Amino acid sequence: MSSEINPFLPVNKETQTYKIIITPCNAANKSIIKKLKLFLENNELLNGRIILTNTSISVPIILKTGLGDQDLLAFTVYLKRMLNMGEASSIRLALHLPENTASKGTLKDFLVQYLTDRNQDVTMFLPFIPNRYIIYPPMVLFNSNTFDNDVWKGIADESFFQEILSLFNSCSHLAILNPIIKTDDMRRPFGFLPLYGDFGPKLHEDTFDNPTEEDFRKEFWCHAIQNGIYQTWAPRRTMFSRGNIKEKSRILEFKDVHGTDVVDLYAGIGYFTLSYLAKGANRVYCWEINPWSIQGLIKSCKANNRQYCLIRKGEPVPADLNGVRVVIFHESNEFACTRMKQMVEMDSSFKLKLSHVNLGLLPSSRQGWQTALDLINLFETTTMVHVHENIHIDDLQQQIELIKLSLSSSLNEVEFSFVHKIKTFAPDIWHVCIDYRICN
Repeated sequence: MSSEINPFLPVNKETQTYKIIITPCNAANKSIIKKLKLFLENNELLNGRIILTNTSISVPIILKTGLGDQDLLAFTVYLKRMLNMGEASSIRLALHLPENTASKGTLKDFLVQYLTDRNQDVTMFLPFIPNRYIIYPPMVLFNSNTFDNDVWKGIADESFFQEILSLFNSCSHLAILNPIIKTDDMRRPFGFLPLYGDFGPKLHEDTFDNPTEEDFRKEFWCHAIQNGIYQTWAPRRTMFSRGNIKEKSRILEFKDVHGTDVVDLYAGIGYFTLSYLAKGANRVYCWEINPWSIQGLIKSCKANNRQYCLIRKGEPVPADLNGVRVVIFHESNEFACTRMKQMVEMDSSFKLKLSHVNLGLLPSSRQGWQTALDLINLFETTTMVHVHENIHIDDLQQQIELIKLSLSSSLNEVEFSFVHKIKTFAPDIWHVCIDYRICN
Protein backbone atom coordinates (compact mmCIF):
# COMPACT_ATOMS: atom_id res chain seq x y z
CA MET A 1 0.00 0.00 0.00
CA SER A 2 1.41 3.40 -0.94
CA SER A 3 2.05 5.85 1.90
CA GLU A 4 0.31 8.45 -0.27
CA ILE A 5 -3.04 6.74 0.24
CA ASN A 6 -2.80 6.32 4.02
CA PRO A 7 -4.03 9.85 4.95
CA PHE A 8 -7.36 9.15 3.25
CA LEU A 9 -8.15 5.71 4.70
CA PRO A 10 -11.00 5.53 7.25
CA VAL A 11 -9.41 3.57 10.11
CA ASN A 12 -11.72 3.36 13.15
CA LYS A 13 -13.11 6.78 12.34
CA GLU A 14 -16.33 8.19 10.96
CA THR A 15 -16.50 8.19 7.19
CA GLN A 16 -17.72 10.52 4.49
CA THR A 17 -19.22 9.20 1.27
CA TYR A 18 -18.05 10.58 -2.08
CA LYS A 19 -18.31 9.57 -5.67
CA ILE A 20 -15.47 9.54 -8.18
CA ILE A 21 -16.58 10.97 -11.51
CA ILE A 22 -14.47 10.26 -14.59
CA THR A 23 -15.18 12.02 -17.89
CA PRO A 24 -15.41 11.63 -20.79
CA CYS A 25 -16.72 8.07 -20.82
CA ASN A 26 -14.92 6.52 -23.78
CA ALA A 27 -13.43 3.14 -24.53
CA ALA A 28 -10.07 4.10 -23.00
CA ASN A 29 -11.70 5.12 -19.72
CA LYS A 30 -13.76 1.96 -19.54
CA SER A 31 -10.58 -0.08 -19.70
CA ILE A 32 -9.33 1.39 -16.40
CA ILE A 33 -12.46 0.44 -14.45
CA LYS A 34 -11.06 -2.98 -13.54
CA LYS A 35 -7.87 -1.47 -12.16
CA LEU A 36 -9.76 1.22 -10.23
CA LYS A 37 -12.22 -1.29 -8.79
CA LEU A 38 -9.41 -3.59 -7.65
CA PHE A 39 -7.56 -0.70 -6.01
CA LEU A 40 -10.67 0.49 -4.14
CA GLU A 41 -11.60 -3.02 -3.00
CA ASN A 42 -8.09 -3.73 -1.76
CA ASN A 43 -8.22 -0.57 0.36
CA GLU A 44 -11.86 -1.16 1.40
CA LEU A 45 -12.98 2.14 -0.11
CA LEU A 46 -15.58 0.95 -2.62
CA ASN A 47 -19.08 1.68 -1.32
CA GLY A 48 -21.56 0.50 -3.92
CA ARG A 49 -22.14 -0.13 -7.59
CA ILE A 50 -20.06 1.46 -10.35
CA ILE A 51 -22.36 3.28 -12.79
CA LEU A 52 -21.46 3.88 -16.45
CA THR A 53 -23.43 6.36 -18.55
CA ASN A 54 -22.93 7.71 -22.05
CA THR A 55 -20.88 10.59 -20.69
CA SER A 56 -19.24 9.53 -17.40
CA ILE A 57 -18.24 6.85 -14.92
CA SER A 58 -19.49 7.26 -11.34
CA VAL A 59 -17.85 5.27 -8.53
CA PRO A 60 -19.14 5.53 -4.92
CA ILE A 61 -16.39 5.45 -2.29
CA ILE A 62 -15.82 6.19 1.40
CA LEU A 63 -12.97 8.30 2.78
CA LYS A 64 -12.27 9.48 6.30
CA THR A 65 -14.06 12.60 7.49
CA GLY A 66 -12.48 16.02 7.83
CA LEU A 67 -10.77 16.15 4.44
CA GLY A 68 -10.40 19.63 2.99
CA ASP A 69 -10.41 20.77 -0.62
CA GLN A 70 -6.63 20.40 -0.90
CA ASP A 71 -6.83 16.86 0.50
CA LEU A 72 -9.48 15.88 -2.04
CA LEU A 73 -7.45 17.42 -4.84
CA ALA A 74 -4.39 15.45 -3.71
CA PHE A 75 -6.46 12.25 -3.72
CA THR A 76 -7.67 12.81 -7.29
CA VAL A 77 -4.11 13.59 -8.43
CA TYR A 78 -2.96 10.34 -6.83
CA LEU A 79 -5.74 8.37 -8.55
CA LYS A 80 -5.05 9.90 -11.94
CA ARG A 81 -1.36 9.05 -11.69
CA MET A 82 -2.04 5.55 -10.35
CA LEU A 83 -4.51 4.84 -13.18
CA ASN A 84 -2.16 6.33 -15.77
CA MET A 85 -4.93 8.55 -17.12
CA GLY A 86 -4.21 10.82 -20.04
CA GLU A 87 -4.64 14.59 -20.07
CA ALA A 88 -7.84 14.26 -22.09
CA SER A 89 -9.60 12.58 -19.17
CA SER A 90 -10.68 14.31 -15.98
CA ILE A 91 -11.37 12.91 -12.55
CA ARG A 92 -13.09 14.66 -9.66
CA LEU A 93 -14.73 13.93 -6.30
CA ALA A 94 -18.23 14.95 -5.23
CA LEU A 95 -20.21 14.35 -2.07
CA HIS A 96 -22.47 11.37 -2.58
CA LEU A 97 -25.48 9.70 -0.99
CA PRO A 98 -24.96 5.92 -1.33
CA GLU A 99 -27.34 4.10 -3.65
CA ASN A 100 -28.49 1.88 -0.75
CA THR A 101 -29.51 4.91 1.33
CA ALA A 102 -32.94 6.46 0.86
CA SER A 103 -33.87 10.12 1.05
CA LYS A 104 -33.91 10.03 4.86
CA GLY A 105 -30.15 10.48 4.70
CA THR A 106 -27.29 8.53 6.22
CA LEU A 107 -27.74 5.98 8.99
CA LYS A 108 -26.20 8.31 11.56
CA ASP A 109 -28.47 11.18 10.48
CA PHE A 110 -31.49 8.92 10.78
CA LEU A 111 -30.53 7.62 14.23
CA VAL A 112 -29.81 11.08 15.62
CA GLN A 113 -33.18 12.32 14.39
CA TYR A 114 -34.93 9.18 15.66
CA LEU A 115 -33.50 9.66 19.15
CA THR A 116 -34.16 13.41 19.15
CA ASP A 117 -37.81 12.85 18.25
CA ARG A 118 -38.12 10.58 21.30
CA ASN A 119 -36.44 13.04 23.67
CA GLN A 120 -33.42 10.81 24.20
CA ASP A 121 -29.98 12.09 25.23
CA VAL A 122 -28.25 11.72 21.87
CA THR A 123 -24.76 12.17 23.31
CA MET A 124 -25.22 8.98 25.34
CA PHE A 125 -25.84 7.00 22.14
CA LEU A 126 -23.17 8.50 19.89
CA PRO A 127 -20.35 6.07 20.83
CA PHE A 128 -22.64 3.16 19.90
CA ILE A 129 -23.96 4.40 16.55
CA PRO A 130 -22.40 2.37 13.69
CA ASN A 131 -19.97 4.45 11.68
CA ARG A 132 -19.56 1.72 9.10
CA TYR A 133 -21.49 -1.29 7.93
CA ILE A 134 -21.17 -3.93 5.25
CA ILE A 135 -23.94 -5.03 2.91
CA TYR A 136 -23.97 -8.69 1.99
CA PRO A 137 -27.29 -8.96 0.15
CA PRO A 138 -29.84 -9.29 1.54
CA MET A 139 -28.15 -8.55 4.91
CA VAL A 140 -26.69 -5.42 6.50
CA LEU A 141 -23.91 -6.36 8.93
CA PHE A 142 -22.81 -4.08 11.77
CA ASN A 143 -19.76 -4.28 14.03
CA SER A 144 -19.96 -5.29 17.69
CA ASN A 145 -20.60 -2.72 20.44
CA THR A 146 -23.22 -0.93 18.39
CA PHE A 147 -26.84 -2.09 18.57
CA ASP A 148 -25.83 -4.88 20.96
CA ASN A 149 -24.86 -2.35 23.62
CA ASP A 150 -27.16 -2.02 26.63
CA VAL A 151 -27.74 1.65 25.85
CA TRP A 152 -30.16 0.57 23.08
CA LYS A 153 -32.38 -1.52 25.37
CA GLY A 154 -35.92 -0.26 25.18
CA ILE A 155 -35.16 1.56 21.92
CA ALA A 156 -34.02 -1.13 19.51
CA ASP A 157 -37.26 -3.05 19.02
CA GLU A 158 -38.78 -4.61 15.88
CA SER A 159 -40.27 -1.35 14.59
CA PHE A 160 -36.92 0.41 15.13
CA PHE A 161 -35.09 -2.11 12.97
CA GLN A 162 -37.83 -1.99 10.34
CA GLU A 163 -37.25 1.74 10.00
CA ILE A 164 -33.50 1.20 9.67
CA LEU A 165 -34.13 -1.32 6.88
CA SER A 166 -36.12 1.30 5.01
CA LEU A 167 -32.79 3.04 4.40
CA PHE A 168 -31.41 0.09 2.48
CA ASN A 169 -32.81 -1.00 -0.85
CA SER A 170 -33.25 -4.76 -1.34
CA CYS A 171 -32.09 -5.67 2.18
CA SER A 172 -34.26 -7.66 4.59
CA HIS A 173 -31.94 -8.71 7.44
CA LEU A 174 -29.83 -6.95 10.07
CA ALA A 175 -27.11 -8.54 12.18
CA ILE A 176 -23.94 -7.96 14.22
CA LEU A 177 -20.73 -9.96 13.87
CA ASN A 178 -18.43 -10.37 16.86
CA PRO A 179 -14.88 -11.75 16.47
CA ILE A 180 -14.34 -15.42 15.60
CA ILE A 181 -13.20 -17.70 18.43
CA LYS A 182 -9.54 -18.30 17.59
CA THR A 183 -9.45 -21.85 18.99
CA ASP A 184 -12.28 -23.12 16.77
CA ASP A 185 -10.72 -25.12 13.90
CA MET A 186 -13.86 -24.78 11.77
CA ARG A 187 -13.93 -20.97 12.17
CA ARG A 188 -17.62 -20.94 13.07
CA PRO A 189 -19.22 -17.53 13.76
CA PHE A 190 -20.53 -18.20 17.27
CA GLY A 191 -20.48 -14.45 17.86
CA PHE A 192 -22.96 -13.77 15.07
CA LEU A 193 -25.97 -11.89 16.50
CA PRO A 194 -29.17 -11.60 14.41
CA LEU A 195 -31.02 -8.33 14.94
CA TYR A 196 -33.90 -8.52 12.48
CA GLY A 197 -35.14 -11.01 9.88
CA ASP A 198 -35.65 -14.75 9.65
CA PHE A 199 -32.21 -16.38 9.83
CA GLY A 200 -33.52 -19.93 10.02
CA PRO A 201 -34.55 -22.43 12.71
CA LYS A 202 -33.15 -22.40 16.23
CA LEU A 203 -29.52 -23.49 16.28
CA HIS A 204 -28.66 -26.96 17.60
CA GLU A 205 -25.16 -28.39 17.96
CA ASP A 206 -25.96 -31.44 15.83
CA THR A 207 -26.97 -29.24 12.89
CA PHE A 208 -23.48 -27.71 12.86
CA ASP A 209 -21.72 -31.04 12.39
CA ASN A 210 -24.41 -33.17 10.71
CA PRO A 211 -26.81 -30.93 8.80
CA THR A 212 -29.50 -32.38 6.56
CA GLU A 213 -30.59 -31.12 3.17
CA GLU A 214 -33.61 -29.61 4.93
CA ASP A 215 -31.28 -27.74 7.30
CA PHE A 216 -29.48 -26.31 4.29
CA ARG A 217 -32.77 -25.33 2.67
CA LYS A 218 -34.19 -23.57 5.75
CA GLU A 219 -31.02 -21.66 6.61
CA PHE A 220 -30.49 -18.01 5.65
CA TRP A 221 -27.79 -17.46 2.99
CA CYS A 222 -26.19 -14.20 1.91
CA HIS A 223 -23.66 -13.45 -0.78
CA ALA A 224 -20.93 -11.17 -2.07
CA ILE A 225 -19.49 -10.58 -5.52
CA GLN A 226 -15.78 -9.81 -5.57
CA ASN A 227 -13.70 -9.58 -8.73
CA GLY A 228 -16.79 -10.73 -10.58
CA ILE A 229 -16.88 -14.00 -8.59
CA TYR A 230 -20.06 -14.93 -6.72
CA GLN A 231 -19.63 -16.36 -3.21
CA THR A 232 -22.32 -17.38 -0.76
CA TRP A 233 -22.39 -18.56 2.84
CA ALA A 234 -24.72 -19.04 5.82
CA PRO A 235 -23.62 -16.29 8.23
CA ARG A 236 -24.77 -18.17 11.35
CA ARG A 237 -22.68 -21.19 10.32
CA THR A 238 -19.51 -20.00 8.58
CA MET A 239 -17.42 -16.86 8.52
CA PHE A 240 -16.66 -14.60 5.59
CA SER A 241 -13.43 -12.60 5.59
CA ARG A 242 -13.81 -9.46 3.52
CA GLY A 243 -10.10 -8.69 3.83
CA ASN A 244 -9.15 -11.82 1.90
CA ILE A 245 -10.03 -10.02 -1.32
CA LYS A 246 -6.39 -8.90 -1.48
CA GLU A 247 -5.20 -12.50 -1.79
CA LYS A 248 -8.04 -13.40 -4.15
CA SER A 249 -7.01 -10.53 -6.41
CA ARG A 250 -3.37 -11.61 -6.30
CA ILE A 251 -4.32 -15.13 -7.41
CA LEU A 252 -5.98 -13.62 -10.47
CA GLU A 253 -2.59 -12.21 -11.45
CA PHE A 254 -0.76 -15.58 -11.32
CA LYS A 255 0.57 -16.48 -14.76
CA ASP A 256 1.11 -20.22 -14.26
CA VAL A 257 -2.38 -21.38 -13.23
CA HIS A 258 -4.12 -21.81 -16.59
CA GLY A 259 -4.47 -25.46 -17.57
CA THR A 260 -2.89 -26.78 -14.36
CA ASP A 261 -4.20 -28.44 -11.18
CA VAL A 262 -4.43 -26.80 -7.76
CA VAL A 263 -4.84 -28.29 -4.29
CA ASP A 264 -6.67 -26.26 -1.64
CA LEU A 265 -6.12 -28.03 1.67
CA TYR A 266 -8.40 -25.67 3.66
CA ALA A 267 -11.03 -24.74 1.10
CA GLY A 268 -13.70 -23.21 3.34
CA ILE A 269 -16.46 -21.64 1.27
CA GLY A 270 -14.08 -21.38 -1.67
CA TYR A 271 -12.26 -18.13 -0.91
CA PHE A 272 -9.27 -19.09 -3.07
CA THR A 273 -10.66 -22.10 -4.93
CA LEU A 274 -13.02 -19.93 -6.96
CA SER A 275 -10.23 -17.49 -7.85
CA TYR A 276 -8.00 -20.30 -9.15
CA LEU A 277 -10.90 -21.50 -11.29
CA ALA A 278 -11.50 -17.99 -12.62
CA LYS A 279 -7.82 -17.83 -13.54
CA GLY A 280 -8.21 -20.97 -15.64
CA ALA A 281 -7.16 -23.86 -13.42
CA ASN A 282 -8.01 -27.18 -15.03
CA ARG A 283 -9.18 -28.62 -11.72
CA VAL A 284 -9.03 -27.72 -8.02
CA TYR A 285 -8.93 -30.49 -5.41
CA CYS A 286 -10.43 -29.24 -2.15
CA TRP A 287 -10.43 -30.52 1.41
CA GLU A 288 -12.81 -29.16 4.03
CA ILE A 289 -14.32 -30.51 7.27
CA ASN A 290 -17.10 -27.96 7.86
CA PRO A 291 -20.25 -29.19 6.04
CA TRP A 292 -21.73 -25.67 5.96
CA SER A 293 -18.62 -24.31 4.26
CA ILE A 294 -18.85 -27.12 1.73
CA GLN A 295 -22.49 -26.29 1.03
CA GLY A 296 -21.50 -22.66 0.45
CA LEU A 297 -18.78 -23.79 -1.95
CA ILE A 298 -21.27 -26.00 -3.80
CA LYS A 299 -23.77 -23.16 -4.12
CA SER A 300 -21.03 -20.89 -5.43
CA CYS A 301 -19.85 -23.52 -7.92
CA LYS A 302 -23.39 -23.67 -9.29
CA ALA A 303 -23.71 -19.87 -9.43
CA ASN A 304 -20.35 -19.55 -11.22
CA ASN A 305 -21.15 -22.47 -13.57
CA ARG A 306 -18.33 -24.71 -12.31
CA GLN A 307 -19.02 -28.44 -12.39
CA TYR A 308 -18.17 -30.10 -9.07
CA CYS A 309 -18.03 -33.51 -7.43
CA LEU A 310 -18.54 -34.07 -3.68
CA ILE A 311 -16.80 -37.05 -2.08
CA ARG A 312 -17.49 -37.80 1.59
CA LYS A 313 -15.20 -39.62 3.99
CA GLY A 314 -15.10 -43.32 3.13
CA GLU A 315 -16.64 -42.86 -0.32
CA PRO A 316 -14.63 -43.92 -3.37
CA VAL A 317 -13.39 -41.45 -5.94
CA PRO A 318 -15.64 -41.71 -9.03
CA ALA A 319 -14.01 -43.38 -11.99
CA ASP A 320 -15.20 -40.66 -14.36
CA LEU A 321 -14.36 -37.05 -13.46
CA ASN A 322 -14.59 -35.81 -17.03
CA GLY A 323 -15.63 -32.15 -17.05
CA VAL A 324 -15.40 -31.81 -13.26
CA ARG A 325 -13.58 -28.61 -12.29
CA VAL A 326 -13.87 -28.90 -8.49
CA VAL A 327 -13.36 -32.11 -6.55
CA ILE A 328 -14.51 -31.54 -2.95
CA PHE A 329 -13.44 -33.99 -0.25
CA HIS A 330 -15.50 -33.76 2.93
CA GLU A 331 -12.79 -35.10 5.20
CA SER A 332 -9.52 -34.14 6.89
CA ASN A 333 -6.76 -33.19 4.46
CA GLU A 334 -4.52 -35.81 6.10
CA PHE A 335 -6.09 -38.18 3.57
CA ALA A 336 -5.01 -36.10 0.56
CA CYS A 337 -2.15 -38.38 -0.50
CA THR A 338 -4.29 -41.47 0.05
CA ARG A 339 -6.91 -40.03 -2.28
CA MET A 340 -4.35 -39.22 -4.94
CA LYS A 341 -2.92 -42.74 -4.75
CA GLN A 342 -6.45 -44.10 -5.22
CA MET A 343 -6.77 -42.05 -8.40
CA VAL A 344 -3.46 -43.42 -9.68
CA GLU A 345 -4.63 -46.97 -8.93
CA MET A 346 -7.81 -46.38 -10.96
CA ASP A 347 -5.85 -44.87 -13.84
CA SER A 348 -2.13 -45.57 -14.04
CA SER A 349 -1.70 -42.65 -16.44
CA PHE A 350 -3.16 -40.18 -13.93
CA LYS A 351 -0.69 -37.47 -12.95
CA LEU A 352 -1.41 -34.27 -11.10
CA LYS A 353 -0.16 -31.23 -13.00
CA LEU A 354 0.24 -29.46 -9.68
CA SER A 355 1.08 -25.76 -9.90
CA HIS A 356 -0.15 -24.47 -6.53
CA VAL A 357 -0.95 -25.81 -3.06
CA ASN A 358 -2.96 -23.45 -0.87
CA LEU A 359 -2.60 -23.64 2.93
CA GLY A 360 -5.18 -21.10 4.06
CA LEU A 361 -5.71 -21.90 7.74
CA LEU A 362 -5.29 -19.37 10.56
CA PRO A 363 -3.70 -18.76 12.96
CA SER A 364 -1.32 -21.38 11.54
CA SER A 365 -1.40 -23.90 8.69
CA ARG A 366 1.55 -25.87 10.11
CA GLN A 367 -0.44 -29.10 10.37
CA GLY A 368 -0.82 -29.13 6.57
CA TRP A 369 2.82 -28.52 5.62
CA GLN A 370 3.82 -32.18 5.54
CA THR A 371 0.74 -33.08 3.50
CA ALA A 372 1.72 -30.45 0.93
CA LEU A 373 5.24 -31.88 0.74
CA ASP A 374 3.93 -35.44 0.41
CA LEU A 375 1.75 -34.41 -2.55
CA ILE A 376 4.66 -32.71 -4.28
CA ASN A 377 6.90 -35.75 -3.72
CA LEU A 378 4.18 -38.11 -4.90
CA PHE A 379 4.06 -36.50 -8.34
CA GLU A 380 7.66 -35.22 -8.55
CA THR A 381 6.64 -31.70 -9.46
CA THR A 382 7.69 -28.09 -9.00
CA THR A 383 4.95 -26.33 -7.09
CA MET A 384 4.25 -22.98 -5.47
CA VAL A 385 3.09 -23.50 -1.88
CA HIS A 386 1.17 -20.66 -0.21
CA VAL A 387 1.58 -20.73 3.58
CA HIS A 388 -0.95 -18.62 5.49
CA GLU A 389 0.09 -17.62 9.01
CA ASN A 390 -0.52 -14.99 11.67
CA ILE A 391 2.88 -13.51 12.52
CA HIS A 392 4.08 -10.59 14.63
CA ILE A 393 5.60 -8.03 12.31
CA ASP A 394 8.89 -8.07 14.25
CA ASP A 395 9.21 -11.84 13.75
CA LEU A 396 8.36 -11.93 10.07
CA GLN A 397 11.83 -12.38 8.56
CA GLN A 398 12.79 -14.97 11.15
CA GLN A 399 9.57 -16.94 10.55
CA ILE A 400 10.11 -16.87 6.78
CA GLU A 401 13.43 -18.66 7.29
CA LEU A 402 12.08 -21.07 9.91
CA ILE A 403 9.17 -22.11 7.68
CA LYS A 404 11.57 -22.58 4.76
CA LEU A 405 13.68 -24.84 6.97
CA SER A 406 10.60 -26.83 8.01
CA LEU A 407 9.62 -27.38 4.36
CA SER A 408 13.11 -28.47 3.37
CA SER A 409 14.17 -32.10 3.10
CA SER A 410 16.60 -34.29 1.21
CA LEU A 411 13.93 -34.74 -1.46
CA ASN A 412 13.15 -31.08 -2.06
CA GLU A 413 14.72 -27.78 -2.97
CA VAL A 414 12.86 -24.88 -1.33
CA GLU A 415 13.09 -21.29 -2.50
CA PHE A 416 11.39 -18.36 -0.77
CA SER A 417 9.47 -16.38 -3.38
CA PHE A 418 7.25 -13.68 -1.86
CA VAL A 419 5.44 -12.57 1.29
CA HIS A 420 2.05 -10.91 0.98
CA LYS A 421 0.74 -8.93 3.98
CA ILE A 422 -3.00 -9.48 3.69
CA LYS A 423 -4.48 -7.73 6.73
CA THR A 424 -3.86 -7.00 10.39
CA PHE A 425 -5.23 -9.65 12.73
CA ALA A 426 -4.38 -7.89 16.01
CA PRO A 427 -2.01 -5.07 17.00
CA ASP A 428 1.25 -5.76 15.13
CA ILE A 429 0.00 -9.25 14.16
CA TRP A 430 -0.37 -9.72 10.41
CA HIS A 431 -2.18 -12.34 8.39
CA VAL A 432 0.45 -13.07 5.77
CA CYS A 433 0.76 -15.48 2.88
CA ILE A 434 4.31 -16.65 2.30
CA ASP A 435 5.08 -18.24 -1.08
CA TYR A 436 7.71 -20.96 -1.45
CA ARG A 437 8.65 -22.64 -4.70
CA ILE A 438 9.32 -26.31 -3.97
CA CYS A 439 11.05 -28.53 -6.50
CA ASN A 440 11.12 -32.29 -6.06
